[in-house]
Amino acid sequence: MNATDLAAIHAELRHIVSILYVVGALTLVAVVLACLRTYSVVKRHVSQLDPFASEANELLEKGELERLVSLASGKIRESPNHSYAHWYLARAYYSQNRFDAAIEQFETIRKIQPEWAVNYIEPYVQEAKRRIASTPTATS
Repeated sequence: MNATDLAAIHAELRHIVSILYVVGALTLVAVVLACLRTYSVVKRHVSQLDPFASEANELLEKGELERLVSLASGKIRESPNHSYAHWYLARAYYSQNRFDAAIEQFETIRKIQPEWAVNYIEPYVQEAKRRIASTPTATS
């Protein structure tokens, strides 16, 4: 095997590696597009299953907290054990710095959905209690 043969082999290997990079990049793009498509389909179906949660989440994301309080409170009157209604009401109160009211809602959720406690409820309750404790009290 001479230098010309080695150069030809080397050029062919570089070509193969280039093709593998392109295939890898195209595969990555396909996976990302599939994930985005799946997300949009799931989101659409969830919205259809529970239009309340979809609307409440949208209000929370937009910061329309008074509308969210009204929506969630109405849902709770309609269905007192609706977990997501209590969740979004608690989140609205929390965002409004109404920590005592938020904690009350989080505790209600803890009774309805105890499996939410560690991952979802407790972080908010602990932070709300910390903020309450750090708020200076008014002196007479």
